[in-house]
Amino acid sequence: MSLRAALPLLVLLAGRPVLAAGPAAVPASPPSVAAVPHPAARFAGRWQLDLAHSDMGKPRRATVAREDVIVADGPWLHVRSVAVRAGNDSLKLEYRYRVDGDAMNTLMGQEVKTRGHMAGGTLHLDSEAKLLLLTLLVSEHWNVSADGRTLTLERESRSPLGDEKQKLVFARR
Repeated sequence: MSLRAALPLLVLLAGRPVLAAGPAAVPASPPSVAAVPHPAARFAGRWQLDLAHSDMGKPRRATVAREDVIVADGPWLHVRSVAVRAGNDSLKLEYRYRVDGDAMNTLMGQEVKTRGHMAGGTLHLDSEAKLLLLTLLVSEHWNVSADGRTLTLERESRSPLGDEKQKLVFARR
């Protein structure tokens, strides 16, 4: 018996490592490398506002329905929100956040600067918008339930016109 037949050798066959032991060659298993999704990926999906479990605060016009579509792209979250308000008019907004840094959006003609960071499983977003001489500050905390079916946004807004709190609860669709 030759040394080659007796000892398994690592040889390359068509660019893949193969264990060779005699005439039968068995492909070697590549090391298992599980891709770890970015923490932002857990927020991605189509989310329907659950009005019964939400506290809308004191909005100027009551929201009748709302759906948010969130797309994760690495550390970026792209959000498309469509709300139907009392009177049957709709409000469509598109914006994006960075879960580990700064983002700039223009909403309703106003620049909004947002700084995001993750702490545990919670996404913290702190936004600032200047409207003439007024500054509006908004702090949001986003959480996805352990089963991945519920997204909760807790929002606190501060401005010279007053402070407001909201709790928006969404169900994954």
